[in-house]
Amino acid sequence: MFKQHGKSSITLNAPVLEIQLTGPFNLEFFERLHTELREYSPEVSPLVLLMLSGDALMDKQAINRHIEFWQQYNIKAVAVCLELYAGSIITQCVFEHIFEEAMIYHRFFKQNTEANDWLSDLADNI
Repeated sequence: MFKQHGKSSITLNAPVLEIQLTGPFNLEFFERLHTELREYSPEVSPLVLLMLSGDALMDKQAINRHIEFWQQYNIKAVAVCLELYAGSIITQCVFEHIFEEAMIYHRFFKQNTEANDWLSDLADNI
């Protein structure tokens, strides 16, 4: 087992679960993150605001594990905010792939306020 790479911060602001991730990431990081996220019920927080910073790339095994987690977590939607992320389009493509494979409604935003507005509109219809 390797030392985990990546940092996370999780805040419940019902009905939105705010997750801030700072990369780079590895499999060990996602295993710990998934354990922490299981403490939050999708019934209480069916919407996720995912804020990325740092180098948000990951290996194929970590990507597959992340897809499996999101398939089981049963949330309604994810807003991915790239406001703090100055990286390449590759990261957006990786997370697009993850959420498409997990069949989760999602959108990408350049600003946190836009992401929160979108999630607020969705919250009104839950």
